[in-house]
Amino acid sequence: MRGSGDAVFVVIMMVMLIASVAAILIVGLTLRYRRRELQHKERLAAMEKGAPLPALTDFEQRAPWTPRMYLLRGLMWLFGGIGLTLFLLAVSSATHRPRSASDRAFAAQRMKDFGGSEEQIRQVQNDNSPREGMPPCRFCAGVDADRGGAFPGHRAAASQQGQREEIAIGRDRTAS
Repeated sequence: MRGSGDAVFVVIMMVMLIASVAAILIVGLTLRYRRRELQHKERLAAMEKGAPLPALTDFEQRAPWTPRMYLLRGLMWLFGGIGLTLFLLAVSSATHRPRSASDRAFAAQRMKDFGGSEEQIRQVQNDNSPREGMPPCRFCAGVDADRGGAFPGHRAAASQQGQREEIAIGRDRTAS
């Protein structure tokens, strides 16, 4: 059930990303067209009046494709591709992770609550298959809440949470 929600979220985010890139491109091209159109009208008006033509801007005087521009464009594509590759590798490694002890304990408790047999509960507790899907709020800026986070306050909160989970698991075992 959760996997389908993650897939919908990913599709929505991809559509938003593509739409925003398209919007930026359209706005940029429209603004450049308007600027060129105004420059053209200004030059035509100057020719009609017989006045000297306005000076060309720096952008118009430059040669459109110099070897330096080719190098710059190539470097931009190269480093953009490297950055995208590293990002996709990081996302890929974050989506396949082993099940934590708290996840297995929670799944076993749910199985017990829904009337699963002892064999099924043991099977869920020993399940070490990798989990798929993005970890909730853990991939932001490389912060991993399972390992204590990036700040000292997070480490203390994570260790307290871990102690509470261990106590709760111990209570469940003694109650059974």
